[in-house]
Amino acid sequence: MHHALQIVEIVRAICWDVKHSGMQGEPTLVSLAQTCRTFQDPALDTLWEHLYTIDTLIRALPKDAWIYKKDDDDDEYEDENPDLSENGSPDSITILNRPLTPADWAIIRKYAPRVRTLWQARPLSSETFWALSVVPNGMMPLLPNLKDLRWLDKNLNDFPSMRLLLPSSLVTMDCSLKGDPHRVCAQIAALSRMCPRMKDMEMSSYNRIPQAMETFSRALCSWTNITRLRCEEITDDAWIHIASFPRLTELSVSASPATSFRRLRDRMPENPFSSVTSLDFCSVKLDQATEFISETAISPTDLGIHCLHSKSATLAEALINAIVETCGISLKKLTVGYTDKETFISPPPLDSIRQRGNFLTLASLKPLFRFKNLHTLKIDVVCKMDLGDNDIIELAKAFPHLQDLSLNSRFGWQQRSKVTFFGFFSLLSHCPELEEIGIVFDAEDLSAVDPELDTPPERRAPIPAQRDFTYELTVGDSRIGDPEKVAAVLLAVFPCLEDIHSWMLCDALPMDEERAREGMPHYLGWQKVQELIQRSRSEMEDEESGSDEDGDDDSDDDDETVMGD
Repeated sequence: MHHALQIVEIVRAICWDVKHSGMQGEPTLVSLAQTCRTFQDPALDTLWEHLYTIDTLIRALPKDAWIYKKDDDDDEYEDENPDLSENGSPDSITILNRPLTPADWAIIRKYAPRVRTLWQARPLSSETFWALSVVPNGMMPLLPNLKDLRWLDKNLNDFPSMRLLLPSSLVTMDCSLKGDPHRVCAQIAALSRMCPRMKDMEMSSYNRIPQAMETFSRALCSWTNITRLRCEEITDDAWIHIASFPRLTELSVSASPATSFRRLRDRMPENPFSSVTSLDFCSVKLDQATEFISETAISPTDLGIHCLHSKSATLAEALINAIVETCGISLKKLTVGYTDKETFISPPPLDSIRQRGNFLTLASLKPLFRFKNLHTLKIDVVCKMDLGDNDIIELAKAFPHLQDLSLNSRFGWQQRSKVTFFGFFSLLSHCPELEEIGIVFDAEDLSAVDPELDTPPERRAPIPAQRDFTYELTVGDSRIGDPEKVAAVLLAVFPCLEDIHSWMLCDALPMDEERAREGMPHYLGWQKVQELIQRSRSEMEDEESGSDEDGDDDSDDDDETVMGD
């Protein structure tokens, strides 16, 4: 054996490369683990480092210890292995067939300490989970070296039993809470003691559990090394605590309607949230988001504001001005949008919010022009938008690096848009990187793109480069008159377009009878455009496939002629 293979780091590097090479990595690692002692532990460590389901531990036991059960309610068991993918069949779960023996626990003890990451993305049997919870002395927690736990199975109600998987080594956790409130709160309270090294925390669904918000907030106040936090509502004390996190770079959080950041500011450090580069802030009203931005002077490069009630253009303008005053010119992503009521514990009803100002115009958006490096701009609030072709062109020139743009494309502009194909195609020409597009325009007006119409040259729309990287188009409440002509125009620019979203339903903007009557013909028109584009693309693909086959046949004929000669 070469002396280099006596260096354990080199052997581990070889095993890692084997697993990620894409050339039957796991079977090769199994072979390496059986080759010699030098490769056994590094190969097994690499094999077991990342699990997509804890069922894998069960399937390492003798075949008589477990069986497969179809993931339905008919209690149909399978004695034979179904056709499995890498991580098991998607329609079956693993069930223990008998009590675990000391020999079984010895097998689990051999592999469990090697697991560093568990992403439980598949359904798990509660019976199996509870059976594993009855571990022998010295085996709690079950995965003692686990660092990353992502519990993505939303069906498990037994969060309290999660203590089985919470070692002191855990630094990353993503979990959705369910179960008995008292037991869930008891387990949350123990998190800070059991996992003191936590750095990356994502916790959801606790706002539906009584007292869970307060319990999680107290646990949060015990950590100091958090770098990424994604959670729901937290208490005022927790807000004050996380404001001083020195390494917090990514924050996604909801604000309770009762929280006043103006009142909390004196209790926060001089430069709160000083390291945050990515912020996703959810609030009931826009003015609370404005208050948070203004009071903390937070300056991320990626900023998302999501509000339940956002029907005031005046409050939207105030938020934009606050962002301009506090955020540096390095801002690259800005989203002001909607969130649903499930985000909050007890949001006020919509009719309690007073509407102030009902139009967003170019003047409302112009303060944002200082952010020249912006590549994402998404403004979706429940108010009317009044923009024309010249406004869209001016906006496009201000943001030449745009990749993602949405201007009230979800709620619509709630009036006939003054933007025509001239403004739309000018936008595409000035923003060559624009990929995701949400804009309302008047597709009934074809004067800028229809060659049969006598339109002055200066009002002819520029011909943008083809965008074969755009697959979806959101047009809000855009009007449309001739679906066949519109489909031909869009297909020439978006050859890969698959979906067109229009006249969407949303709780924040009810589709009353008048709006439904007005919108239905246009919705059906856009559906027709989508069908025509898909049909045309399918026909072109069939023609290309046919020409390729003809070319192959011609090539074969040429070969036969040469061979005959």
